[in-house]
Parts: sequence; structure tokens; C-alpha cells
Amino acid sequence: MSLDYTIETCQIERQKEVFALYQRAFLTALGEEGLAKRLTTFQKELEDGRVLIANLEKRIVGFAAYDFVSENNSIKNQLAFARDRECEESLRQYLKGNKEKYGGEIIIEYFDNEVTNSENNVFCDEDMLITSVYTIPDFRRQRIAKALTTQEIKIAKNNGSKRIFVNCYQGSEASKLYEKLGFLPIIKTGPNFFDGSSLTLMGKNIQK
Repeated sequence: MSLDYTIETCQIERQKEVFALYQRAFLTALGEEGLAKRLTTFQKELEDGRVLIANLEKRIVGFAAYDFVSENNSIKNQLAFARDRECEESLRQYLKGNKEKYGGEIIIEYFDNEVTNSENNVFCDEDMLITSVYTIPDFRRQRIAKALTTQEIKIAKNNGSKRIFVNCYQGSEASKLYEKLGFLPIIKTGPNFFDGSSLTLMGKNIQK
């Protein structure tokens, strides 16, 4: 049976609640150090009105956050490496430092598709980055993550974005959702996390 939830922008009075949920949701995936860095960014996303919540009978059962390329240096660097493959050695040196810190194996894999081809790989400041999507375990398989992501795509279109990007953890179930929504892999790199795992940057063209 489908749930009667709504997708809406997180208002000031719900920010503490969703902030606490974010902490619980991503501690295992990011580790304490990684989470501390992300919390600062997530707080700014809340303040800027860039966090959506799935609301079910006054309870938050999921959330999603987003940013734009113009304001996110990390995605700018990722897109630069993906676009200019001659810089692979510089990327490899960066990942070598991650390997010494986290363990794991150095992985660099490029993909060729409609998002990465020469005609479409000039990325714009207005393009959107999905920074997080999460559903409380007891409420999964109710299409909440899909609804949150679909709303982010609508917002991106309304803001003039031509593309929307997202990073997926190695082995993440989320990557299957994004594939179903038409996202394509751009570049896979690793290690990127405290457990030595890799991530794949995916993207979707949403306007010509």
C-alpha cells in the first residue's frame, strides 16, 4: 500500500529535526571526520532552502539536498578531471594520497555516453548537484527517494540547469534508482572514503 506523503522544502521549524536525522543517516557511510565536513555544508543547504523533506503525518521519513556547480568546488574539480583526461596523472597522484590515508585500490574509469561526449561536456555554473538523498529504513520501497529526486530535477529545470549530477558510493543501491531515472556514469574514482571504497559521478541531461 502506498503512503500518503508530501514532498516539500524544509522550513525553519523542521531544520533541527532533519539535521539530527542527517547525522544518524550518514555517520556509518562517512565516518566521524567525513561527517563533520559534510555537516557544515548541509547546514548551509538548510539555510539556503535547498533541502527537501518527505513528510508523512508530520513525521520526516526522508530528505534530499542539492547544490549548484557554481558554489561547489568539489564537483568543479570532478568535472574538470572527467572532461580533461590528459590530467589523469594529476588525479592519480591525488588518489594516491587517499590510498595512503584510507587504504583500498586506486581506480580511475572514464565513461563515454551522451553526457560525456564532446558536444555535451561543457558544464555550466547553473547545473545542479544532488548532495544527499535518504529514506528512513522502515519507509523504503515506497518510492520516496524517487519522489525526492524527481522534485530536485524539476527545481533544476526551473533554475536553468542543463544537467544534474550525483555521486554514488561503491555498491550503493541508490545508483540503481538514478539509472532508472536516466542518469549515466561519468567517471569512477577511488579510494574516496575512510573504508577505501570508490564513488561514481553520474549525470543526466535535462535540457538541450
